[in-house]
Order: sequence, then structure tokens, then C-alpha cells
Amino acid sequence: MKNLIMLLLAISLCGSAGLSQPPAVEWSNVYGGTSFESMWAIVPTPGGRYLVAGESFSYGAGGGDYWVILLDAVGDTLWTRAYGGPEYDVCTYAIATSDGGYALVGFRDYVSSGTDTTIDGWLIKLNVNGDSVWSREFGLPGAADWAYWVEQTSDGGYIVAGTTYPGPAGSWDGWLVKLDGGGAVQWQRTYGGAGDDEFISLAIADDGGYVMAGSTNSFGAGAYDGWMLKADADGDSLWSYTFGTPIYEVFLTLSRTADNGFFLVGFNDSANVVDKWLLVKTNSTGTQEWQQMYGVPDTYWNAPWQGQQTADGGYIVGGTFQYPDSGGIDLVGLKLDANGDSTWSFRHVGDGDDYGWFAHTTPDGGYIFGADTYSSWSHGSGDWLLVKTVTECDDP
Repeated sequence: MKNLIMLLLAISLCGSAGLSQPPAVEWSNVYGGTSFESMWAIVPTPGGRYLVAGESFSYGAGGGDYWVILLDAVGDTLWTRAYGGPEYDVCTYAIATSDGGYALVGFRDYVSSGTDTTIDGWLIKLNVNGDSVWSREFGLPGAADWAYWVEQTSDGGYIVAGTTYPGPAGSWDGWLVKLDGGGAVQWQRTYGGAGDDEFISLAIADDGGYVMAGSTNSFGAGAYDGWMLKADADGDSLWSYTFGTPIYEVFLTLSRTADNGFFLVGFNDSANVVDKWLLVKTNSTGTQEWQQMYGVPDTYWNAPWQGQQTADGGYIVGGTFQYPDSGGIDLVGLKLDANGDSTWSFRHVGDGDDYGWFAHTTPDGGYIFGADTYSSWSHGSGDWLLVKTVTECDDP
């Protein structure tokens, strides 16, 4: 295993010695209204379009609603939709479905206390034009249930991962729900121990089982550790692993790799003094193959959110670094080789704070990065920022 390393990333210029050059920006746009928006998902779709989803306080029925926009290849808005009621509705993930439409998942909080038992998962099925075909609320009786991730299953149904909390008498647990093609719950399971445990993301394994990632303080080295658990197609637990130290680790997303292994993205938090990106590659049975950490020394806000494997066998990760040169928080993209070593970094420097969340490959060989921006040029108190790059450039 490689030693953990720390790397002070370069700004978005064609690269330093020994590193490939980061790609140039093709376009960047900001989306939002007069109030607050927060981005949770970017979905590249056929034809070079992008579906972007999250929450909005500017549009919809009020109190926070699912907000979705479809963009063309150059970032222009094709349509926008809001879904929700007077309660607090948060869309946490979105996927393109096999029929050309989309599925949105998240949760509805009827009193917005964060610890009550009136929070339920909410899944909305959209057609290709963004019109709602059906929606379903679901959850465990008497519990608060946060749905964070959805994937479509081979039978046309859906698998949802999240976190459930039964109230003051119990602890948080990982939560997995299987729904049919019409959104009816077929089964749901919980996973965890005596402490607090959560699922934040999932991937479907090559054998049809489900692999979830999140955090646990029931198992592992202490405090919270990154947690990875596999269940079979019926929800029965097959194996689980923890990754961490006596301080705090959490995995925010995982994705399947070409060799049927998994790429996990999270962070390490040393008492809010130094945060580092935590990136782990495992094989198909959850055994770690390598682990890397990246961060800016002596800063406390270094957090990635999402990554995926690239066509060359490496990886792209999107997230946030806080830089001493500006004191601001910037959107950062990091390109890794197959062993997790950095080959280039991309930094978007705005005139405020840009909390980077997402990185996706695009059909033309470029990348699209997403962030929540709190810059002076935002429409309201927070907007969505998208940055699209051209194909990678080479060292001169």
C-alpha cells in the first residue's frame, strides 16, 4: 500500500513538471433564483445534455423543493421543473432511466427539525420532458428516514440507500429499500450496530447485489470510520469493511470500476484542524487495493464528494479545497492515475466561496464539475455553478 501523501494542488493552469496539464474551461454558468439553491446531482444524458438536480428555495411551492434543470451541451437551459409542497423537500440524487426518463430521490421533512419521525423518503419518476409520471413516499413506521441514493435495477425497479433514525430510544442505521417499477416497496432492511451508522451512496455489483458506503461508529477503529457493506439481491448482508483511524472518516460516494471493484470517495477529519480527501480503491469483495489522501496543509475545509473511473483507467474526483493564498473555498477537480497518484489538478477561482461537489466525464473526453457558489455574482444567497472543460491537454 502506498504511503498516505498530502499534495498542495496547483491552480488551474497547464501543469507543473511531471504532471499532465489540466484541461481548459470550455464554459461555465451559474443557475439559481433570488433565494437559496443547493446542487446534489449531475446526470450526463444522451446527446451531450446534462440533468442537474437538488433543492431550491427560489422555485416551487415554498419551504424548499426538488429543483431540476435540463441543459444542452453548452450549458443553456432547455427546461426547468420544481416538485414539492409546503414541507421541506430535498432531492439528493438523480438517474437517467431505461425508458429515456429520469428518477429523483430524496426526502420530505414535514417539520424540518432534523430529528423528528416525520421524515420520509420520496421517489419521483419523470418522463423525458420532466413531467412527473408518479411519486411515492416510503419509510419505516415511527422512524425518520433520509433517502440519499437511487439506482435502477435489472427488473425495471429501483434500489434506494439512506439512513433511518427511530427516535431518541434508538440509534441511526443504514437503510436499504427495494421498490418495483411503479414505486411500490417490495422490501426494506436496516444495517448497523449499537452506535450510529449511515448509508450515503450505493452501487449495483456485477452479481446483482448491492454495495453501500457511508460511515459507522459501531465498528472499526473508533470515532466514525468509512463503512462499506455488501448485501445480496434480497438484502441479506454478505460482508462489510471499515476504513479509518481513531479520528473521523466518512465515505460520501462509491462507484463500480471496470474490474468490478469499487472506488470510494470521502474525507478524513482531524478535529476540524486538517481535513483530507480520502480515496480508496477495492476489489470486488471489498479488499483494499490502495488508499490515498490529498489536502491543503493547515486548512480545515478539504472535502470531495463524487468521483468515477475514466476511460484511461484512472479516476476523476470533484470537491473542495481551502487555499491559503486567497483564504477562500474553491471548486477543485483532481485527476488520478490507476494507482491513485495525482496527474493534474483543476481549480476554479471565483470571487467568493465555491463548494465543489461533483465531477463527471463527458462524451467528448472532457469533464463537467459542479459546485454551490456563494459569490458576489450569485443571483441569491447561493446558486449552482457548472464548469465544463475541453479534452485534456498535454505538457508543452
